[in-house]
Amino acid sequence: MRTKEIPAPLVPLFLAVAGVRDRARRVSRTDDLGALSLEMALLVACLVIVAGFVVVAITNAVNAHKGGIH
Repeated sequence: MRTKEIPAPLVPLFLAVAGVRDRARRVSRTDDLGALSLEMALLVACLVIVAGFVVVAITNAVNAHKGGIH
């Protein structure tokens, strides 16, 4: 199986998702579901922040090239 290279800015996101998946697998075998809910809420908050950064980056790029766009 060939693996794709992960872009450097997305490495922390992929590590966080992998960590939550691993935690979800371990928790699914136990009765401790409360901690998983908190971790999922934190992950969603982080994803919202990352999405905000992407929007800001795209907005800045468009504004920087505004004169050349027709």
